[in-house]
Amino acid sequence: MMNKSKKTVKNAPSQSADTVEGTLASSASADANTCGPANSVNETTDTNVSQPLKGEDEASPRVILLANRKMDRSMNARFNDLEAPLSGVQSELAVNTSRITDLEEASTDYERCISHLQQLCSSLSQENTSLKSKTEILRLARNQSPLSFDGSRISIFPDFPAEVSSQRKLIDGAIWPVIPCPSHLHS
Repeated sequence: MMNKSKKTVKNAPSQSADTVEGTLASSASADANTCGPANSVNETTDTNVSQPLKGEDEASPRVILLANRKMDRSMNARFNDLEAPLSGVQSELAVNTSRITDLEEASTDYERCISHLQQLCSSLSQENTSLKSKTEILRLARNQSPLSFDGSRISIFPDFPAEVSSQRKLIDGAIWPVIPCPSHLHS
């Protein structure tokens, strides 16, 4: 098959065909063991000969090499076109990953605070319920005079010294009508 392509090239009248034959003969042995863009064919020769010659066999090494280079350039162009969007997506992914990590940490902190507040509120509601019941007991006990405990009378007095109590008695008549107070404080 190789002889057939050489004859076609030798019989061709153009100058570039002779250049191609010389390049083909020198690079055929080198290209047989190499692959990719590091071939020994010059760029100028490669650009001059981008199409198979007329009558050249499709299975010849030169045609295969040309098809391989064309496919390599096409794939490199496609990969280069995909690299820019891919790097943008990767940078967005890194930003979003760090943001998600920060949000997860903040969410964990908020959940900890919420559980602490729920525990605190449950203890406060128990205290509030017991305070209400204690207040109700004292109010009802005040209405039942005299109070007694183990047969002894209990008197509940405000924590004022005797002098303050006597001074307050002087103005009690003037204060009570002016200041609206709950009825349970007057008894």
